[in-house]
Amino acid sequence: EPMELSCQWYTCEDAEGTGMEPVSGAVSPILTVPAFSAPAIRFYACVAQADLLLDGQPASFSVTSEVFRVAFTGLPALYVTTDDRSAEYISLEDYTPAALRLTAGFQNPDSVLTSPVRIKGRGNSTWGAEKRGYTLRFERKTDLMGLGKAKKWALIPNHADRTLLRNWFASLLASDVFPGAGWVPRYRFVDLFLDESYVGNYCLATPVTLTRSRVDLQSIDELKEDVNGDGRLDLADGGFILEADKRDTEPVRFVTDSGLHFAFHDPDLEDAVSSEIPDLVRKQVQELENALLSNDHSGPRGGLEKYLDMDSWVNWYLVNEYMENQDADFFASVFLCRDPADALFHMGPVWDFDLSSGSTKETNKIRRLHVGETAWFGALRADPVFSEKLHAVWTASRERLDAAIREKLPAMAGQIRVSAELNFLNWPILGTYDENFHTPKGYEERLTFDSEVDFLSRWLQRRAAYLDGVF
Repeated sequence: EPMELSCQWYTCEDAEGTGMEPVSGAVSPILTVPAFSAPAIRFYACVAQADLLLDGQPASFSVTSEVFRVAFTGLPALYVTTDDRSAEYISLEDYTPAALRLTAGFQNPDSVLTSPVRIKGRGNSTWGAEKRGYTLRFERKTDLMGLGKAKKWALIPNHADRTLLRNWFASLLASDVFPGAGWVPRYRFVDLFLDESYVGNYCLATPVTLTRSRVDLQSIDELKEDVNGDGRLDLADGGFILEADKRDTEPVRFVTDSGLHFAFHDPDLEDAVSSEIPDLVRKQVQELENALLSNDHSGPRGGLEKYLDMDSWVNWYLVNEYMENQDADFFASVFLCRDPADALFHMGPVWDFDLSSGSTKETNKIRRLHVGETAWFGALRADPVFSEKLHAVWTASRERLDAAIREKLPAMAGQIRVSAELNFLNWPILGTYDENFHTPKGYEERLTFDSEVDFLSRWLQRRAAYLDGVF
């Protein structure tokens, strides 16, 4: 029988339990953690000792607990609890019912929002990673963290991006650095919990959809207004979003004469009862491609400007070429919209930059053009109107770009630093090689979040210097 049981809590320097120092007065099995005055991660361990009689002789035994992490990251916390606690069975295909709770953070547990929600997996190659992405769907349009009302939301894991910042930075480029974009996705960083278990740092994002708070176009399959003002309500009044997708994962898709694969992103037309809309859109895209690949790019509104919105194409190209976005060679996540109001194709929105700007071997080739070598943008770069506008926008935006790298990137890194450190304690990938994403050389020396942010900053500066001689 135990004669006496005692406990003593210790602070530790790290998750390995080194540098243990006793916490004064912390001798209860339950530890009350002092409030945080600033974002930080604390490490605690408990040593329990039992003094007892063993075969009539006094004996003493002690055991040290695992190291517990207690954190205040300064970021909102998002809790998604599945109805039957089945988060491990979430799939790409089917939604799982759940309850959502959004709080101001670990130290401020009062709920900002509670709501029923459905959750499923998202991503293609990234779904195979350990840290997975998710899609949330509400029954009613819901505003999350000031990003506008919508039913569908994305939780992006950024597992291939060891700064967790590349998607956010690309959005900043499209909205604040280079002019000409339409709607640009916005991001909020959160700490995600599934079924009460901490998962990691995620980007809560506004995915690309046709809705008033995002891509604000009248859908071609729900015509209500004479948008183009020709006195008729017909398919010419409808807008749509296409996605270049070589994986052919969507049900309604087509291939252009040059071999580009496009799918209907919104509306997806999966339930379309006729081929009228797909046939019309295929014809419109083929006319655009024919104009792009022809030798006649003459005159305002007589050449390419008869088919496309030049400002949005310049903006999209600059963001994706500058970031060397791996999938932007029309492999995936390349979006193209048609606005019935001006009957032009608008490029974008920009999307999906975790595989970019040196996060993989393929995107660590600073002194090359990537998107500019595709058939469409190769033809555009030869167009005098496009090339002159490209040069003008790049030159006029360089000071803003330098300021974004010098000021805004480190500022956001500072805001998420503690959350990022907690994330990489949960997913210890810093300093390791990832065979799925092919981590670029030097990874062995980049052992911290700050070293990865410094690598990205230097990469962006070198890439800008190279493009100064190209644009």
